[in-house]
Amino acid sequence: VIAFYSIMNIPVFYNAIGIRMEAFLNGILGTGDQDSSSMVRDLIRKLALEKWLEKPFFGYGFDSFKYYAVTEVGQFFYSHCNYTELLYNGGIFYFLLYYSIYFKILYDTLYKKTGTIAVRAFACAICICLFVFEVACVTYELLPVQLMLALSLRGLSLEEDT
Repeated sequence: VIAFYSIMNIPVFYNAIGIRMEAFLNGILGTGDQDSSSMVRDLIRKLALEKWLEKPFFGYGFDSFKYYAVTEVGQFFYSHCNYTELLYNGGIFYFLLYYSIYFKILYDTLYKKTGTIAVRAFACAICICLFVFEVACVTYELLPVQLMLALSLRGLSLEEDT
């Protein structure tokens, strides 16, 4: 909340990030103006979803959307959304497999209550932040994301100190 407020209200942050964030939110909500970058992102997300419906179970293969984008848009683009990228590349199978990690972390955090309170808070925060962040970014192959998920899983597997 503090970061969002800062990005939207401090001129140096707004000019660097806030303008794009505002255009992105306008595109999602269907209100206000969008810049050309946001319009392209909307287009490629829609292309990914439309094409995914033709091969919904196993998709088109790992890291393949950018090759489809070059034929449709004229440039190599990721779909700028982890959800659409996973669906296009790996279908519902890969999508569910990948997000089962997140759901395991959330389940262990909220219901099994394994690990310390600090580890549970970290794990839950990582999942929630990534769910939001992945609307506008492809993260499934980013090492820092995978490390945070691995740390969450490992931390939740440890016994709480008594």
